Amino acid sequence: MSELFSQAWNDPASAKIKYVDSRSAILYGVRALMSNNSVEFQVAYDGDFYRPMPTFMVETLMRDGWRRGLCLLAVNRCNESIDDYTKSINEEREKPSPDRKRIEMLEIRVNNIREKRLTFSNQL
Repeated sequence: MSELFSQAWNDPASAKIKYVDSRSAILYGVRALMSNNSVEFQVAYDGDFYRPMPTFMVETLMRDGWRRGLCLLAVNRCNESIDDYTKSINEEREKPSPDRKRIEMLEIRVNNIREKRLTFSNQL
């Protein structure tokens, strides 16, 4: 875990924060936190709030390294979002009176996420 924190801290793209008794490196909504010689990985939710990262995500980072692991996780999150929005689009289209503006908005979101996914994929 300390090697992974080191990768995070030394990544030039990571935002670094030093406190009196801890250090953090943040990239793509993931925070690597070292405090009292203990390392924890957290994932952002609802803006600037963080919760402990699920085990499978930490395992991905451990297996693939900081930057590649983050990109793999980001591509996965993009795929999940695309699936969710596509499902919502299809559900809206099946209604007797589909809301065309809602469908258009959801399609724009899907296209934006596809572009974001491509950005992460190109880093792999």
